[in-house]
Amino acid sequence: MSESIAELKKELERATRMAAMIHAIGEKAVELQSENELLRKRLAELGDRKETKPAESPAAESHSTEWDCLAVTSVQVYPFKEGPSLGHIKGLATIVLNDQIQIRGLRVMDGENGLFVAYPTDPFFKGESFRSIFNPLTRQLRDHIENCVLEKYNQSMEA
Repeated sequence: MSESIAELKKELERATRMAAMIHAIGEKAVELQSENELLRKRLAELGDRKETKPAESPAAESHSTEWDCLAVTSVQVYPFKEGPSLGHIKGLATIVLNDQIQIRGLRVMDGENGLFVAYPTDPFFKGESFRSIFNPLTRQLRDHIENCVLEKYNQSMEA
């Protein structure tokens, strides 16, 4: 009979701990619910404000985009003369972003799906054959850079 009393005491302690945990979880849920309501109100307040766009660079007007952060403001393309030793590289390019960042070493490449822009790499990085030095993180910026460089490349090839 003493064993059953000990087991009942252990069961009672376990039930008490579980009740305390459930109570704590309930308090945390109420706290999170009120925090959620405050965040919703704050979000509604922010949504009511007028959003302002930063002033656009005059050089960026020629390559207007749908986003506000980076724009190609200058493109220089150096097309190669056709030759068997050049392989898929059709030219080199240098771009300037927002009149502040210059990126050299972009390559105009001829791939299976047509022309594309390859970004600079470090051929001497230890442990790997090549390491990327620069590449856009968003698809929008990648497409914008590629469109500007290929547009300039096509213009230089027509001239």
